[in-house]
Amino acid sequence: MTTSNGFDDFANPLKKKEPEPGEPDEPGQTNELSASDLRSSKLDDFTSRLRGYLDIADLKLSEGDRELQMLRRAVKLRSILKLNAKPIFINYSNGIEYARINESIIDGFLRCDFVHGVRSMEAIIQMSRWIDGRFVPASLPSTAQLNLHVRNGTFWQ
Repeated sequence: MTTSNGFDDFANPLKKKEPEPGEPDEPGQTNELSASDLRSSKLDDFTSRLRGYLDIADLKLSEGDRELQMLRRAVKLRSILKLNAKPIFINYSNGIEYARINESIIDGFLRCDFVHGVRSMEAIIQMSRWIDGRFVPASLPSTAQLNLHVRNGTFWQ
């Protein structure tokens, strides 16, 4: 089983196999469903029970609007840090919350090519160890562990 890029890719595998009304079947085509088709036939029942869906864009940096893509990454990075790196946050008396994180680490998370998208971002943060309540380069996992989640050593480029 694979992950689909969006709801349309997920919901339509059987529709691609059915001939259009009034259209003759292709020569040599049988009407018997394979085992994978039988599993997929439950998909129609599943999707009929849905009340809505949300397609979430990937974090890959493409040639499009890079600033918008980096902003999306920054928002996701902050939310993952809030969940997994509570010791690096401090609250000021004026209500502002500040993350004590080195700028080079922020740049790495915003610019690198992750192998598994958000899962890789989260894994790197979970493998990191804070030093005196700060997220500094020495906090990151080893290069070997980092390379499990970052393509071609792009974290520091």
